[in-house]
Amino acid sequence: MMNIGVATELMFRLKQVGPRLCLDDFGVGNTSLVHLKQFPIDTVKVDGSFLRAVETSPTDAAIVSAIIGIGESLDLLVIGEGVETRGQARFLRDRGCHTMQGFLFSGPVDAEEAGRLLRAGALETNETLIT
Repeated sequence: MMNIGVATELMFRLKQVGPRLCLDDFGVGNTSLVHLKQFPIDTVKVDGSFLRAVETSPTDAAIVSAIIGIGESLDLLVIGEGVETRGQARFLRDRGCHTMQGFLFSGPVDAEEAGRLLRAGALETNETLIT
């Protein structure tokens, strides 16, 4: 990210061969709205630091809602990361963010276990965890 021009060119080259690109930890660090405009991304991951207090902080709630809205407007997949509580999951779901990750669903797993969970369909959204 030290050279945005080089990074942007590299991302466009990658897109030509097929991978989907994700802007991780959106809203913190070096990520900004200009990246949504410049980069050929498919997915935005809402940084988990905004989700921690989303149920009690109107500011965090507004930020997460805005990121979800912007992502939808730009036809991007929006992922809520760091989901630890049912309330956080409900908040995201109620605002149209149906893709989530975090300890509410699973702790970290190795590649073998991830493959097993995927084959078993265990990583699909579990509405009983959210309702």
